[in-house]
Amino acid sequence: MINKPCYPRLRAAVRQVHLEQLERDLVGLEGYRQALVVFRLRGAVVGQAWLPVADSRITSARLRSCLPAVAWPVWQQLFAQDHDPARPLPTASVVVCTRDRTDDLAQCLPGLSRLAAEGHEVIVVDNCPSDDRTARLVASYPAIRYLREPRPGAGIARNHGLLAATREVVAFTDDDAQVDPGWLPALLRNFDDPLVAVVTGITMPSELETEAQMWFEQMNALRYLAPLLIVCGYFSLLYAITYPEVRFSEPLHPILATLVVAAVKPREYPSWRSPASARCQRYYT
Repeated sequence: MINKPCYPRLRAAVRQVHLEQLERDLVGLEGYRQALVVFRLRGAVVGQAWLPVADSRITSARLRSCLPAVAWPVWQQLFAQDHDPARPLPTASVVVCTRDRTDDLAQCLPGLSRLAAEGHEVIVVDNCPSDDRTARLVASYPAIRYLREPRPGAGIARNHGLLAATREVVAFTDDDAQVDPGWLPALLRNFDDPLVAVVTGITMPSELETEAQMWFEQMNALRYLAPLLIVCGYFSLLYAITYPEVRFSEPLHPILATLVVAAVKPREYPSWRSPASARCQRYYT
């Protein structure tokens, strides 16, 4: 298993491979010299590998050579305790906060609208917008609630969404994210355990076409450190030192399986139980 790009400065294809179908070559890779391959079992992500592309394909033998590296996640997936179908999942409110990024939100809402069609509550918080484009976009999705928050600030917008949520669990995602079809049900299954108060997911790129996207994907730690670096003013400096010739205007990648936080609403806790004392789990969507 290769855990870093074969060619760090070149674009890469992003492809999904199901372990149930490893007998097939991965084709259709014209124009690429490498690919980030995401392995799934029963729909769940169990691993990834950077693999070289030869003759516009990656052979099935090369794909099968990655199996030992994903053996433990596969074992976990195969023998994980299944959710009791007789026990209903908690109800969920999905909150996405946005500000003047209507084009990104237009890519996000189709996936969220499917959740709304399944009976979940979906809320878009429009944070101090400069125009009505976002309001008009959300209006085209009747099942999605629109809230306008006039005060700027991501924290203010999230609190507005949290207070407006009416379901047992609140899940946050970003306006430039595209949620995986199994994302929300898998998050909710974690709450079968009464000690679980908060769960998170992973982020996966849906494209790696620019140097900025390649750099961001390689700096995995920034998925956790970026908020601190941005607050401290170091993110731009670190980026410029690492890749001084890469233009900051290049877009970073949209997210396929988004990093989220889902939590039981505080009012649902007994007085002795708080999020800080509860056990957390990580779910790989």
